[in-house]
Amino acid sequence: MKVILLKDVPKVGHKYEVKNVADGFVLNVLMPRGDVLPATPENLGKISQQKKQHEGEKKLQADLWDKMASNIADTPVIIHAKTSPEGHLFAAIHPKDIIAAMREQKHISLEEAWFKGFEAIKTQGVHHIEIKKGEQKASFKVEVEN
Repeated sequence: MKVILLKDVPKVGHKYEVKNVADGFVLNVLMPRGDVLPATPENLGKISQQKKQHEGEKKLQADLWDKMASNIADTPVIIHAKTSPEGHLFAAIHPKDIIAAMREQKHISLEEAWFKGFEAIKTQGVHHIEIKKGEQKASFKVEVEN
């Protein structure tokens, strides 16, 4: 059966693709979950409009990300924390702390999900942080002071 995917379906395809899928799989799994529509001319027209709108929104989001990335890369975010004489922090700095400091100092909102693979900061000094949203990346510096 020829269908239009409304979501990314593992081992089948990506959103807005037209695929030929086994009838049983479509009727028993994909349609009840709302993952597909039959590939009728009417549905193809609706989906093409939605796809154009989705691509426009995606482009806008990419532009906003680029602007945000250039804004956060300029100057480091400063976080004050208590440290031992050796420079080790008494309490580690986590993404929540960085997000709060970024919001306070640069008025930029980050999401905790963007800090994939982040290890807590446990020493003072300058630390390079990389955030990732999908395939887009941005990096900035966090300066931990006593």
